[in-house]
Amino acid sequence: MMVGVLLAAGASSRMKSPKALKKEGKASYLTIGVRHLWPSCSTVIAVLGAHAAAIQKSVEEEFTSLAEAGQLQLDMAVALKRGVKGFEIHFERNARWKSGMLSSAQAGLRAALRFKPKGILVLPVDHPSVQAATLSELATVLEQAMTASGKPAERRTFAYALVPRYRGRRGIRWRYRPRWPPPSLRTARPRA
Repeated sequence: MMVGVLLAAGASSRMKSPKALKKEGKASYLTIGVRHLWPSCSTVIAVLGAHAAAIQKSVEEEFTSLAEAGQLQLDMAVALKRGVKGFEIHFERNARWKSGMLSSAQAGLRAALRFKPKGILVLPVDHPSVQAATLSELATVLEQAMTASGKPAERRTFAYALVPRYRGRRGIRWRYRPRWPPPSLRTARPRA
């Protein structure tokens, strides 16, 4: 099982309203991100910080409306083909969100590791144009790397981070193996 982590804890101070609730068409960035992660990750952790209660309430209402309107049927059909019985979204609160994105990534990774996943896919909420197919390809590459890593005992200690490139530049979508990040990064304190 892969777990997705959607980073949505920032204050969005330049935008004057939460990025997670910004709309592209009729859907919020957070809802788009979750739905783009679901084909690869049946469980998604949405890391919230600033405006957490309002964002969670709005997104829960949005998913309720989508479900009642039958607009999640295609998502569910994809899940059933993969042998998954459904999807989950968990909201994780990052009390240290003011410290920056690293603290949110740490909170999301800790929450994701509770599910004992094969791998973790991390996506910032403000990238709604990253398609589900791209995320699925990243998941496939990581699974291939894990398979090629050798015997089952070796796979348990296998650590791998996949950082995609776009037009020759490093991307900001990250794909991690559960042993990542190293302990030094897990406990790192962002500079004030």
